[in-house]
Amino acid sequence: MEKKKGLRPGKGNQGVKIAAPSERPVERGRKMRERGFTFIEILVVVAIMGILMLVSYPNIKNSLEVRRLENEAREVLSTLQQAKFQAVKLKLNHRINFDNSLGYWVYFIEREESLNTWVAVPKFPRRSIPGKFPVTVDLPNLYLGFTPLGLAFMDKTSAAIQYSATQNSISLLSPSVQRQGQPGTRTIVIYGGGSVQYVKSS
Repeated sequence: MEKKKGLRPGKGNQGVKIAAPSERPVERGRKMRERGFTFIEILVVVAIMGILMLVSYPNIKNSLEVRRLENEAREVLSTLQQAKFQAVKLKLNHRINFDNSLGYWVYFIEREESLNTWVAVPKFPRRSIPGKFPVTVDLPNLYLGFTPLGLAFMDKTSAAIQYSATQNSISLLSPSVQRQGQPGTRTIVIYGGGSVQYVKSS
């Protein structure tokens, strides 16, 4: 009986094909290719990723700074809107008080419990603006108020309420955003009717 090529006789291995010597180098090459990336290829990919991150880092940093500036300015805007809403809802004068006595800007909402008697509203805690954003509060007496009709006022002596058309804004500046050639100032302008305007400028 003729023996099949590549089969080794013996118990337990009937029908098992043993690779011929000429086939083994081919299988070794195939296994090496199937193993994955070589160390050199991995180093090249890591180097390319590092270069891309290095190039894009200033843009990422600037985008984060713009977002922080926007968040801080919109927090101030939101506080103004909340004070106006509370004044109309409770039929009491409310105001936002800006304080720089500690070397950085803090603002909080107060309401007039009785004539010229102002108390902080616990529902709205004090908020602070990071020192890296220079702030310009162009308001008489550093506060902005709203009447129960939603009208804005910047000064209140006894029962008289006054609005200033020349001092009616709050501005936040980011020098790092400005250095990148982008609008680095966010200004909130308040009008006598109680409406506000949000402005981006360089």
